[in-house]
Amino acid sequence: MKIVTRFRYWLYYCIVLVFLIVTGCEENA
Repeated sequence: MKIVTRFRYWLYYCIVLVFLIVTGCEENA
């Protein structure tokens, strides 16, 4: 079950990372 927890952690991390990149691109544009 620890594998599932890690998967959710990395998935959440990727979503936040993409959100920050998209927000930064919109501010630069």
